[in-house]
Amino acid sequence: MKRRTYRRVTDGFLTSRVAGETVLMDARSGEYFGINKVGTTIWELLENPLTLEALVEHLMGVYAVDPSVCNAEVDQFLSLLKAKKMLLIEE
Repeated sequence: MKRRTYRRVTDGFLTSRVAGETVLMDARSGEYFGINKVGTTIWELLENPLTLEALVEHLMGVYAVDPSVCNAEVDQFLSLLKAKKMLLIEE
């Protein structure tokens, strides 16, 4: 079974880095929202297609976090990006 990969959508979104965090604006809707330091790390990693497992593995090497907590929070963040139409998903 092929694993699902994720990649960020950059078309239609303006981004700015502020003190290690990222502020994004959806140019279509005008909606602004911010991503904290960990979210910014994930956003940058998603420049290239990655699996959930690869994202979690990378974050576990950077942050001291329980694997199950990390997996759940990354999955939740990916769901948020998907809901905002900021994520391409390939199966």
